[in-house]
This record gives sequence, structure tokens and C-alpha cells, in this order.
Amino acid sequence: MSNLLRIALLAAVCVGFSSSLPCAGQIAATPDLSGTWVLNLQKSKMPKSMTIESEKVVVVRMGSIVEFHFTTNGKRAKTYTYSVDGKEHFLSEMVSSPNHFRDYYKAKWQGTALVVTHRMSVEVTPIPIYAATDEDGFTERWSLSPERRSLTRTFTGREAALNSLTVYDKQ
Repeated sequence: MSNLLRIALLAAVCVGFSSSLPCAGQIAATPDLSGTWVLNLQKSKMPKSMTIESEKVVVVRMGSIVEFHFTTNGKRAKTYTYSVDGKEHFLSEMVSSPNHFRDYYKAKWQGTALVVTHRMSVEVTPIPIYAATDEDGFTERWSLSPERRSLTRTFTGREAALNSLTVYDKQ
């Protein structure tokens, strides 16, 4: 094999390999939200119906998976695991006879913010009576401050009474 052919073959392999890697712009556009964050009640705007006195969120990122572990009012609350790929996934369900609620989500990066759109479906067992569209769900938007010392979550949906802005400080 001639040297020229070897160099051409090596160049083709390198180009193919490098095109499968994320470029620097893609990495910078998806910040790592990982860490322990504590709710700052003074900076947050929540509905009066929310009875949160304290909240801690531990965020863990593993590749395209982001987990949020909530401790609310001193009690371990919920863990949400999102696959950030823009595809719809099943998140959770709650059965409260005769209703059956299912929560589906799509998570994706929009610039430097993680946006999670939820779609709810409600069934009266066993007959589906309502399947919601994206417009009937709600959206969470998680973003870091430029100095990476605070994490903001905006929660918006069709019912304005449930909309909120929560700000968490890095612990």
C-alpha cells in the first residue's frame, strides 16, 4: 500500500470518528446542572396554595440523563429522571379510583436551558375519557445563572394559578 493511500485512508477514518463527537459549541450549550441546590424563598414566586417551607434539590447528570431528587419540608419527596432527547417518555402514573392519571414528558435543551414539557392523560377506568395534548400539560424550564450560583425553575401551564418561579442557591 502506498504512503499516499495510507494517509488518505487514515484521514477518512479520522474525519468519520471526529464527526461522531459533539463539537465544543454543543457541549457549551448544555450546561451541567449537577449539584445540591437549596430553595431561596425570598427570590421565588409561588402560588399561595403551595406550602413549601424549605426544599433541597440534588441534580445528577449522567450523559443525556438528568435526575432531580427533591427533599421538601425536611422529607424526601420525589425523584424525577429525564432522558434529554426530545422524544416522549412515560414519567409517572397515579391511580385514584376511578381516575387514572399518566404523565408523559419530552425533555430537550433550548440554548442553555433544560425544557421539560409534560402531557397529562386522564382515564376513568377502564374507559379513556380524556387524553391531553401538549397544550393541556405544563412546562418546566431549568436554567443556571451566568455565575452558576443559582438555578431557576419556571413552571408554566394552562392554569395560571399553578405557575411558579423557584430559585435555588448552590449549596
